Amino acid sequence: MTELIYREVSCQKAVGTTNFIQGVQEFKFSTGAPTGWIPSRSYFRIEMELKGQEGKVAPTQGEQLAFADSACGNLYDNVYFRGAGQDISSAVNYVSHSQALKTRLQKTGAWMNTIGKSAYLMESNFQKRVNQVSTGRDPSFDDVLKISVGDATHRGTGTIDIATDGKVNGSNSGLVASGVVQGDTLVVNGVEYRILTTPVTDVVGAAADTGARVGAITVAIPATTDAYILRKKLRPANNRSKVFAIWQPPIGIMDHDEVLGAGDWRFSLNPNSNYKLAE
Repeated sequence: MTELIYREVSCQKAVGTTNFIQGVQEFKFSTGAPTGWIPSRSYFRIEMELKGQEGKVAPTQGEQLAFADSACGNLYDNVYFRGAGQDISSAVNYVSHSQALKTRLQKTGAWMNTIGKSAYLMESNFQKRVNQVSTGRDPSFDDVLKISVGDATHRGTGTIDIATDGKVNGSNSGLVASGVVQGDTLVVNGVEYRILTTPVTDVVGAAADTGARVGAITVAIPATTDAYILRKKLRPANNRSKVFAIWQPPIGIMDHDEVLGAGDWRFSLNPNSNYKLAE
C-alpha cells in the first residue's frame, strides 16, 4: 500500500512584498526510506495581491488592472532543480514563454476552461481577468449612502477643494465626523474622486489640509460647496484582489510521474526584477 502525504516546504528566506526580488529563492527538502517524492504531483502555492491607484486599495473596474495570463509563470527569469549538488532540470531563459508553450501543448481544453482558470490563473481574456480582481458598484442603488460635506452647523455650506497632488482641503468640511473612510467616493462639481487616505482632521474655519487624499489631477479644483460623499455597496466584502494560485515550473522533472528515492533536493528560483509589470 502507498499513502500520499502532502508536505509544505517554505522558502529559505522571506519573499513577501519588497523582499521578493532580493536574491535567489531556495526551497530545500529531503526524502529517505520509506518515503519518496513524486514531482508531477507537486506544485508551488503562491499568494499575490493586486493594488489599484497609488497602491492604496484594490483596483476598480475603471482602472482596468489585472493579473497577467499565467501570472505565476512570469514571476521568474530562470528555474533550477538540483540534487546532490548537480543540476538535474532547469529553465535558464524565457521561463514565461516556456510556461505558455508547455501549457498549450500538454493541457486539454477542458483543463484550461476549469481548473486552469481557477487554480492556475490561466485566463486569456483580459476583461475577465479585470472583473475577477476588481471591486465594482452593485447594480442595486438601494445601498448608496450620500454624505453631505460640512460639520454639524455647516451642513451643505462646508467647502472642499482639491490640489493637483490629490490633497483634499476643506473649510468646515466635517469629513471625519461624517465617517468618511478609505474607498469612499468624493463627488466634487459632479466629478467622482476615490478617497485613498482616510481624513484625519475636521477643518473648522479657513480651508486647510484634511489629511484625505485622492489621485493626482491635472487642474486643481477650487473651493466649492458642490461636494458630497458617496458610499456604495462594493463587491465583494472581502479583498477580491488577493489570490492564491498553483504553479508548476516549466522544467522536465515536473513531468516525472514516478517516485524519486532518497536524496537532498533543492529548487532555486531567480525572480524577475520587473515582476510587477511582467506580461
